Amino acid sequence: MDDGLTLSPIHFLIMIRTYSSIWCMDNQLRTFTAEEANALLPTLRQLIRVLQTAHQQAIDLETQIDAEELISEKGSEKSAHAINQLMENHRQRVTEFYAIVEQIHSYGCILKDIEMGLIDFYAVINGNVVFLCWKMGEEKVNHWHEVGQGYTARQSLA
Repeated sequence: MDDGLTLSPIHFLIMIRTYSSIWCMDNQLRTFTAEEANALLPTLRQLIRVLQTAHQQAIDLETQIDAEELISEKGSEKSAHAINQLMENHRQRVTEFYAIVEQIHSYGCILKDIEMGLIDFYAVINGNVVFLCWKMGEEKVNHWHEVGQGYTARQSLA
């Protein structure tokens, strides 16, 4: 798990893609009402489950590649083939992963945490731009937080 001090290459690219893909065609951010965000939840739940699986598979394949490289016989055609196959599988998982991230962002949502399935939606509450906040396991969007704050600062919509 991330120590909070460094970003893995995957997490860095997610961050870059997040902030480049949430803009609408006319360079305006999309804002949501709670009802609009809730209407997306069935789709987001499905996408996040697939995303989490692809993410874990990519991590597992990285470990397998490292292990194979450590124990392989140098110059062995069999070892090279095994490593190449693992690397191709990894490439496919990463490609799938990014396609899903892009799909989530195309709705105007911001993926904040893969493991938690944490999603933010821009919204306007009392004239202020804030984030509606939802995570996997929650029935509906019930929380919000200031744009400069995170999950731990979220407040109830009620």
